[in-house]
Amino acid sequence: MNANGNLSNLRASLGPLRQGVARHEVYRLIETTRDLRVFMEHHVFAVWDFMSLLKALQRSLTCVSVPWVPRGDRLIRRLINEIVLEEETDEGIDGGFASHFELYRAAMEQCGADISPIDSFVAGIRRGERVEVALARAAAPRAPLTPISWPTPTGRSGYRSFSADSTPRSCRRRYPDMPTRLSSGRES
Repeated sequence: MNANGNLSNLRASLGPLRQGVARHEVYRLIETTRDLRVFMEHHVFAVWDFMSLLKALQRSLTCVSVPWVPRGDRLIRRLINEIVLEEETDEGIDGGFASHFELYRAAMEQCGADISPIDSFVAGIRRGERVEVALARAAAPRAPLTPISWPTPTGRSGYRSFSADSTPRSCRRRYPDMPTRLSSGRES
């Protein structure tokens, strides 16, 4: 089978999963702008978690050290690096480039969500704090204190993810049937 046939088969097999995401209960639960703000104040930690998980995959499945040497399966390297490219440097609203995390945080700020916990958390990580310490110091919403997926310095699995990624521009291009109801602007 050629590459186009494989891609068609993959798209067909993903169809039901895409529909499941598009019909997710969260879209029925978020009815007001206030609901959206609260959701985003929690979900931003999941977006950060996804970025961390992706970087852990990139580190374990590709070569990110110097000196560089080819490492791992070629197709897996390509897949991981394509995802990293999109996640870290997608097209921003202003025509520039930004990570999905940065785009999400900017959207939070635009809709009036409280960005102080995520900013405090990221500042703690930058200072070298362990994830659980940075979460506690940031007064993060309770849900992110459940396990999220990042490797500890000892190599053991830290927390386990409860999350999915946000839907930035590139994701909306790939999945045009995703609900757009959240942009209605209805206030609580």
